Amino acid sequence: MDFKRIQIVLVFFFLVFDIYLLFMLFNRAEVASLPTEEIELTIEENLSNRGVTFDELSTEKYQLPFVVSETNNHLAENISQLEIEDVSVNQEGMLTGTLSEPMDLGLGLTAETTGFSTEQRQALQEILENPALFISGDVYRNIWYVNSEQVIYARMTAFDGRPIVDGTAEIRINLDDNFMMTGYTQTFQSNITELDRDRTILSEREALEIIDRRVETLIPDGSIIHYSILVYYRQTQLDGLNVYSPAWQIVYDNPNGRFTLLVDGIRGNTINRNQFN
Repeated sequence: MDFKRIQIVLVFFFLVFDIYLLFMLFNRAEVASLPTEEIELTIEENLSNRGVTFDELSTEKYQLPFVVSETNNHLAENISQLEIEDVSVNQEGMLTGTLSEPMDLGLGLTAETTGFSTEQRQALQEILENPALFISGDVYRNIWYVNSEQVIYARMTAFDGRPIVDGTAEIRINLDDNFMMTGYTQTFQSNITELDRDRTILSEREALEIIDRRVETLIPDGSIIHYSILVYYRQTQLDGLNVYSPAWQIVYDNPNGRFTLLVDGIRGNTINRNQFN
């Protein structure tokens, strides 16, 4: 066997193979270095492609402060003024009142009612101001009716008329099938005060982008976005104080029902997702 010839053939083979590998390496490097054009859809295009219905998304920026309130025993201290037989306040400060007989609020509600007229809001405000039925009901100025729940919400506001929507400052009136009041729950915040420093709040469009860019979006395909509003929620509970932060509340429908989302207006994180029954 001519080992010398075999050695030469092998050396030649590996030399050619090395040249081939170098050629492939340079070709791949050139391809990798070529500029790539990434096509990124806008939030509007992405929502439309997923069949999500929405109105024009606002890019307006707002300046809103944090607000604080003091913990209190206001409801427990004034419970004796109520002319309701079954009423109590729990350790968290929530008052629960149950009427012995359903009460007609005189609002003319029907199964087709989806919101309140100006006259209905005024009539309800007069009912809230009745000290025999509610404690300090005059400070609950933000009124909202949820037809699917048959519940009326009356909420305290934190700043510039923006409601506190996390359940810590609201009256929730429960209605029966005849739209008569059967009872309610109430929470209360004392001495709501804005902090000195205003913060720049995310725009509505930016809040929707944060939700839609998640690995698992919270707004499913085919949803209908009804509206987005700036609200407040309790961010921190301290000893003797509650700190409230601005947030975007987004309300939308899908085949599973109506949902709300809260997105912190400063930090941009999703706070919660609730479904109306």
